[in-house]
Amino acid sequence: LTLVDFPGRVACVVFTQGCNLRCGYCHNPQLIDLHPSVRSERPTESQVLDFLKTRRRVLDGLVISGGEPTLQPDLIPFLNRIKNLGLLVKLDTNGTNPHVLREALERGLLDSLAMDVKDDPQRYARLTGVAVDPGVLVASRDLLLSSRVADEFRTTVIPRFHDESTIEEISRFCAGASRYVLQAFRSEEVFKPAFREYAPTAA
Repeated sequence: LTLVDFPGRVACVVFTQGCNLRCGYCHNPQLIDLHPSVRSERPTESQVLDFLKTRRRVLDGLVISGGEPTLQPDLIPFLNRIKNLGLLVKLDTNGTNPHVLREALERGLLDSLAMDVKDDPQRYARLTGVAVDPGVLVASRDLLLSSRVADEFRTTVIPRFHDESTIEEISRFCAGASRYVLQAFRSEEVFKPAFREYAPTAA
């Protein structure tokens, strides 16, 4: 149960396994790779749906996060099943698969979208560990801004990488968004050990 992940709604969160980025500061490192031990523990889709059916009178919606949910080959039919339960759907994404976002939006399967903008799109590799075509980020951003669903962009601020000029550049990239959130970096649980030595974001 969450009161913060879906603004204004009482929601449940489903975390998907697997991500195409390798962000050193990732606070869900156990979700990046498909570890056999995790695979054996995860609930089936039927179990998730059965759980949600028992909570429909309490919940307004479902947040699908990760990992990166748009990597899931059956995401679209799963979204459809959630909507058939009468629940609102919020999707958290890193914006690297705009074709999936476009299909979900065109089918009317999303009520809210949140996109993580890790850095200045021209310098993504330094934080994500992989090269990312800025064009796909632009495409996803434009989909969010032009859609009729609630949009949110967010950046985890790491003082070692994000100075004032970097935040200004990211803000310009997100111009027109309904909501842009700066999130605090915490070094307790991260993907790359080096990030444990970096200063957390000041309050």
